[in-house]
Amino acid sequence: MVRSSTSAIVVPTASEEAKSDVSAPSVAEVQSQQYLQAAFHGHAPTEEHSEQSRSEAPDHEPGPPAIGKSLRQRSQSAVVQKQHAVELSKHYTKLVKDFRQLQPFTRRPDGTYPADTLCVYCANTRPTSVFFPCRHMCVCNDCIKSSKISTDELSSTNWCACPVCMADIRLILPHSGKEEERYWRWALEIKPNLPSHFKREFKQAGKRLNRNASPTRGSRNSFVAMFRRESTSPEAPKDPFSKANIPELERRHSWEPGEVAAAQNVAASNEQEEARNCSIL
Repeated sequence: MVRSSTSAIVVPTASEEAKSDVSAPSVAEVQSQQYLQAAFHGHAPTEEHSEQSRSEAPDHEPGPPAIGKSLRQRSQSAVVQKQHAVELSKHYTKLVKDFRQLQPFTRRPDGTYPADTLCVYCANTRPTSVFFPCRHMCVCNDCIKSSKISTDELSSTNWCACPVCMADIRLILPHSGKEEERYWRWALEIKPNLPSHFKREFKQAGKRLNRNASPTRGSRNSFVAMFRRESTSPEAPKDPFSKANIPELERRHSWEPGEVAAAQNVAASNEQEEARNCSIL
């Protein structure tokens, strides 16, 4: 007798559906929290971590990232990474991962932000404040106050840089769709705070320039004095062919025209007339 093979259809019971409904949100929540932590720490979550989170999801939930001294240590490591930016630019895949990790916190071309983004500190509240100039929206207002995130580096704040990109925070504005224009108006009106060592070096450079330029003052003053003497001299005659400019040349021949030749002709005619009168007498 030949048995015919048939496909069995398993219909889930109500209890199994309830279990799946309860376990699915918890796993998704754990995955989202681990993704935010991975973006916060600057590395992409691997498949091993995701599988481990699925197996350990019912047991415990990961806590929020630490703040304070650990963040400052992380900022120092970020500065070291920025110094080796040329070496990092050779690793294209790593740059792509960093870009994808920053996408949930980055401003879109239409001025909006992803709606499902959660705070990188508490992973419970949607952030509503934008950090400038990096334009990342990654920390909620409660965590900004509790973590003492501020733009003043000299105050007693725990953090003055964006947690996801480690860029210095110059201004914190609420997300209203027009925060970009407000930031640029502030950037054009605000007077930049220059470091004290820059001001000191700038003044020293000015003093060195003055010392190097001091020997040339005498020659410049003499040139100005000479120019003034020439400008105060009497004006030259306008007619370049006037009699004062043309010297009188001595006439050697009586037949040449000119005043001297005319006088010589008159004297010669007088001598001839006297000689004729003497011959008559």
